[in-house]
Amino acid sequence: MCIAKEAPESTFDISDCNLSEVPSGVYSMCRVFRKEALLLQTNQLTSLQNGGSLKDLSDLIVLNVHNNKLHSLPDEIGYLTHLQELNLEKNRLKKLPVSIGKLTNLRSLNLKSNNLQSFPLAICSIQCLQSLDICNNPKIKTLPKELCNLVSLNCFNLDAQLFTYPNCDICLKGVESIQRFLCNESGREYCLVSSPSCDVPSKTAEHTVYNTLESPDFSASYHQYQRAKEQRQLDLRLMEEALKESLVLPSAADTSIRKKQLMDNIALEQDRMENEILLLQKKKEKEKQNLLSILSNVENHSAKLINKLMELNDKRQNLENMAAVLEKDRIDNEELFSIKQEELDQLRKKEVLEAMKEMLLCEENFGKYEARRYSMAEEIQNDENESKLKLFNIFHERELDQQILINRLLEEEQYQKKAFEVLQQQKDLQHQQIAHQIQLIEKELSNLSAAEMEKKNLKISSDINTLSEHRIALACLLTELLTAKEQRERELKERLLEMEARHAHEMEDFWLLQYQKLLDMKPKGITIAELTIDDEVKDLLLNIPAPDLIPLFAMKGITIEDLLRFTVRDLKKIGVLDEDICEAILGKALTYSEGDYKRYALPKFSETPEPSAPPDSDESPELEELSEPATSAFEAQPEEMRVPSAPPFSPDTESKLWCHTECVICMDLQTSIVFLPCGHVCCCQKCSEGIELCPMCRTTVTSKFVISFS
Repeated sequence: MCIAKEAPESTFDISDCNLSEVPSGVYSMCRVFRKEALLLQTNQLTSLQNGGSLKDLSDLIVLNVHNNKLHSLPDEIGYLTHLQELNLEKNRLKKLPVSIGKLTNLRSLNLKSNNLQSFPLAICSIQCLQSLDICNNPKIKTLPKELCNLVSLNCFNLDAQLFTYPNCDICLKGVESIQRFLCNESGREYCLVSSPSCDVPSKTAEHTVYNTLESPDFSASYHQYQRAKEQRQLDLRLMEEALKESLVLPSAADTSIRKKQLMDNIALEQDRMENEILLLQKKKEKEKQNLLSILSNVENHSAKLINKLMELNDKRQNLENMAAVLEKDRIDNEELFSIKQEELDQLRKKEVLEAMKEMLLCEENFGKYEARRYSMAEEIQNDENESKLKLFNIFHERELDQQILINRLLEEEQYQKKAFEVLQQQKDLQHQQIAHQIQLIEKELSNLSAAEMEKKNLKISSDINTLSEHRIALACLLTELLTAKEQRERELKERLLEMEARHAHEMEDFWLLQYQKLLDMKPKGITIAELTIDDEVKDLLLNIPAPDLIPLFAMKGITIEDLLRFTVRDLKKIGVLDEDICEAILGKALTYSEGDYKRYALPKFSETPEPSAPPDSDESPELEELSEPATSAFEAQPEEMRVPSAPPFSPDTESKLWCHTECVICMDLQTSIVFLPCGHVCCCQKCSEGIELCPMCRTTVTSKFVISFS
């Protein structure tokens, strides 16, 4: 566009640009810059409507739109009254508008390779038409009688073999034969092809226009036409100078006045054109500045993205190093286990040998007993028969008892195996981290779904897109974590299968020993501390649930009274980093203290308790740490005088970071299902059965996941 607009030639060339529509403002630019030729060939145009008003092309001489996808021409094509060449080759035109007959100065019309249904009658009213091409239009098989009106037609290209009227022989003989036939059919006298009564500059210009049709290079033919036009203008200037010299003196004054007026008009037009050009230049400069700013933003974004990728790469390398260290520890543990297993096997061998000796002695004693029994067989024959029957019954009952015992032992072995598997998952740090992250994402998805439903109920459209982006990102992360959790569980099961395959036939109580080993891995100091932990604190941590915090609270010696004084900040200082768990611990502590509330009641002698904490001061550094003096002063009081300075805690005043919402379908039960991939938490488990589309966003549900609220 810029090249075509700023080119000094009178040609506006935007050909071979793969355009699907004419750019806006092209027609007005052709009028402003006095362009006489518009070249739109070799594009993907389907219409000429989008370039502006075709009235602005009233001074256009050449219009080339060949090799496009035009289905029709607009009726405004009739406003191009100065048009002399129109090239519509290789389009998809089925008909021409009637207004094309208003192109009285048209000399060359190329309709080759289109889909015309019949010969356009409007062409027959163009008296100046000299060249017409309708080849490769297979549905045109007849010519109208009105074609004989084109007395200036001297070049007519058509597919003669397809025509039925006039017949093929007449069409093959050329334009003159066709014109004679049509004149005879219409009852008119044929006259030779004559020069048209059009406003023609000169014979040189005629020759130039005719040659442009035959020339394969349309642009070159147009430049040849321009040179002929300039030559003609030069001839006219010479003639004007000769006429000026021959005019009488009185008419010179009138001529100078008209000349001055003409110069003024030209100056005004020039100023108007300069102003329009200046506006276009300012617009172009503004677009350039916008483009530069966009490029700068893109560069900054790419730099940030590269930095993030570098950070992620570093984290991945650290994780790989950590995994290698863990694998090395696992190999060392397996080697140690194999050594201890060999020692155990040796001990088992000794026990087996001793048991075999004892068995041989028993068999020897039994042989002696049998010898004595046979010697006394005759005497106690009757008693022996009865004793045999009793022994048979006893042995049968013993076999039944042994079978029951064996079945029980097998069941216990399966229970031991399952207990070991559960304990291994509980002790596996990676599995715990993944489970904890899944729980946090479930809470956050519940929060986002509740917030989104609240905004929709209140008809608040702000931040909806941001919430949706966060929700989708959390849903993707939840899918990845679920996959990682399943992968980790498979790895643990594979490890158990390996251990079972190696030791299934060697030890009867293998799973019980493995369970005991995992329990024995805990340090003795922590085990002793757990035995002395406050029972209320232990029950509180098990009900949250947060059993992994029991060793931490046991080592710190924290009691339920300490928890009543603690804040979220204090819990973070002792090592509880999850803020949700901190709030849950403090809430449970207050619930546990309700049964024993008299112990913390206000004293009878004072209506309002005096705060035990020191007064607020901007210069006090104790605000950044736990107030040790206040704690010591509190502990120094008698147990019956210890009164908390803060008012009793009310769960209604607790600031919640999440809320539970009801199902959007039944409006009764609590939401408990996560829909993936959208991440909405809006249905209960019962209503979610058979749902294929999310009730909130209508996204197709690929998978469902039941969330667990602690």
